[in-house]
Amino acid sequence: MGNSFYFSIYVFISLFLIIFSIKIFKLWFNPLSVYSFIFLINVIFNFFLPLYHPETYTWLVLISCLLIFTLGSFFGSHFGLKRNFSKSKYEDERKYQILGLISVLLAGIYILVFIYLNKDTIFRLLAYGFNSFFYRTYSFYISSQYKASGYLEGLLPLSSIYVGILDGLEGKLHKRTILFLVSLTIFAFFTGLRTILFMSLGLYSVCILIFLIKNKRHLDKKKINKIKIGLVSVIGLGLALLFLITYNRSLFDKKDIGLGETSFKDSVFIEMGGHIGRLAYFLEEREHLNTGVGAFTLGPVMRSICEFYKSPDFCDEKFPRAQPSAPIPFIWIGGTYLMDLYADFGIFGIIFGPFLLGWLSSFAWFRAQKGDLFQLGLSSFLMVFIINSFRFSLTFAGNFFLACILFVLFVFIYKIFASLSGRSI
Repeated sequence: MGNSFYFSIYVFISLFLIIFSIKIFKLWFNPLSVYSFIFLINVIFNFFLPLYHPETYTWLVLISCLLIFTLGSFFGSHFGLKRNFSKSKYEDERKYQILGLISVLLAGIYILVFIYLNKDTIFRLLAYGFNSFFYRTYSFYISSQYKASGYLEGLLPLSSIYVGILDGLEGKLHKRTILFLVSLTIFAFFTGLRTILFMSLGLYSVCILIFLIKNKRHLDKKKINKIKIGLVSVIGLGLALLFLITYNRSLFDKKDIGLGETSFKDSVFIEMGGHIGRLAYFLEEREHLNTGVGAFTLGPVMRSICEFYKSPDFCDEKFPRAQPSAPIPFIWIGGTYLMDLYADFGIFGIIFGPFLLGWLSSFAWFRAQKGDLFQLGLSSFLMVFIINSFRFSLTFAGNFFLACILFVLFVFIYKIFASLSGRSI
């Protein structure tokens, strides 16, 4: 059976699941529809572009993981709907006002310190001109020529969760959100980083979308319009900056497959289909990666543990800071989160990983709908993970991992202090 047969089967199953998910979740925006749509788009781009294409084994992995995620999503939605909840509306606004203010201030301080420590480097980069600016800033960042902390940058996606929750509660784009967005834009501008910009704006947008979904019957039309205008403005800003960074970097990181005169068009199209090709190359060439367990799914945690008893060189070899590249036909890195799971845990990874992701994302999604703000935050993290899953596992990024941990930790610490003071939250 040829490539076209498996492609047709995958497209049919994906379209069916998108429609099926709307019946289960009662809304088009849900974990199953997003997962199905994201991978469907990438499979389509890969099929029609002159890239490395999947063969039988990779197709079976893709189809199986799609069905396994669906099974997990079904169980998660079942338990999420059946569970009894004590809340029928969003509460604990005061808690998130305090946590939001703390996280935004810490993020702002980090960005100011980053600019101060690297001001000489930034001025030197500006002198080269704009045509090469984002490419050079990104190159400086990944080659550690900047004084920066990838872990502390987790304050940025963390802050986006809190400001998203607060804007949703208040029904408007608050001044603190504008301040945060300006800080985030400055940081992305001086580092050329797309992933942290995508993560932060994605987390904020998902929070607002869930608020709109839950409260659309209880909010007046004027308030809904204000929220929509704010959300569209944020998404528009993010897309414009992502477009600018991608275009600027593509001028110096050319991937020409003959789609036009500019490398930018090729880069965008390849970004949408190349990751499936990278996964296929990894699976079908039986690529062996001499790395430690959890290197690409729990990298930041495993590397930190390793450094307690092994040398930094050994830990960097077993738990690398970048994913392995492959020439397919050009250098490519991300092979979807499935490659990360397979590389770390083998066949068990791609069985239990999608099931767990489907279960948790659907369960948290329904709990968020019932008024649990903590689950709203977790649901946002999981949805952004799903949106990025066609590229790589976001838990490989230290800043995303830290943001998740700090979100849970901040709420836990707040609850302890609240209980000690005798106040119910």
